Amino acid sequence: MQEYAREFAEFRMQVPSELQRAGGVYLLRSGRNRAKPEYDVGPKMIECFSFHFVVSGCLLLTDERGRKFVVGEGRMFCLFPNVSYRYKIADASTELRMQWFAFGGPQSPHLCAALGLTPDRPSLDVDLGPRWRELANRLHASVGGGDPIRQLRSFYELIEWLRVGTPQEDRLARPRDWLAHCASYIRLHYAEPIRVEALAEEAGVHRSYLSDAFRKAYGMSPKQYATNLRLTNAADLLRDSELPVQDIAATVGYPDLFAFTRAFTKHYRMSPTAYRLGGTSAGSSVPVTP
Repeated sequence: MQEYAREFAEFRMQVPSELQRAGGVYLLRSGRNRAKPEYDVGPKMIECFSFHFVVSGCLLLTDERGRKFVVGEGRMFCLFPNVSYRYKIADASTELRMQWFAFGGPQSPHLCAALGLTPDRPSLDVDLGPRWRELANRLHASVGGGDPIRQLRSFYELIEWLRVGTPQEDRLARPRDWLAHCASYIRLHYAEPIRVEALAEEAGVHRSYLSDAFRKAYGMSPKQYATNLRLTNAADLLRDSELPVQDIAATVGYPDLFAFTRAFTKHYRMSPTAYRLGGTSAGSSVPVTP
């Protein structure tokens, strides 16, 4: 490490390649330090995101709104782009040591959100044990040279380690608008065998709570919502395409023609064949939005 005015530090920087910039996230620089007792940085802004891990000691982080966050050993904090921060030693009796990774790209805010990191809550507990040291050292060594694909993989490994290793109470257990997230999940995967248990796990809530809340918000259960999407899209295909009925059944997720015909007839009060022959005005589907 090289000596600077307020710290001993090692910095590694890079210009992302075209391949890296074309992806969703890319590293810009990394570093690690041993702070001097008078360590005090800012107020300053950076143009990107940066994860700072407090390896030892304790730091006081202050944002541009005057909010203060004490970040001790075994925690990390995120600096968000174009937000003014000041950070300094909070306890001079213990040496402050940190390691950080600065990154950019359109996926960056989504990665932070997935970890529960926001400007209002920029810090969380982490386990800085052997696995973290392995990942951090490998990633730090890759900045400024090496294989860009391997570097990206190492960065995502670090993100995954943060996501899995962060205590449940210190990260977001579910998307902020988790009901809308569940509805989007079903709309995207309605033709697949969706399990309510898997949907509840995706949302981070209990199965029974999901079913009750979904029914209140959308007027139907998650299973009914998926069935309605299947049959609505099947009706569109019967009306607007020349696909055989059996192919339409498979397209919208029914394992055989009999199951599809039975479900369609119950929903529209006519068979798929009758619907195609001109009975589209009879019967109607349940709206898929509240």
